[in-house]
Amino acid sequence: MGNTVRVGVLAMDEREYDPVHWWRYSEGVREVLCEGVAYLYVRFFFGAGV
Repeated sequence: MGNTVRVGVLAMDEREYDPVHWWRYSEGVREVLCEGVAYLYVRFFFGAGV
């Protein structure tokens, strides 16, 4: 695509729970645990340089 296509990213606010107090909501706890497991998976299986 080179310089012909402009790509941007928009971050959306989390609406299912308050991200400041994520531990008070099951969805927040679930998301943090899943992201933690995914992080450990990448660290163990793809090296410490990630």
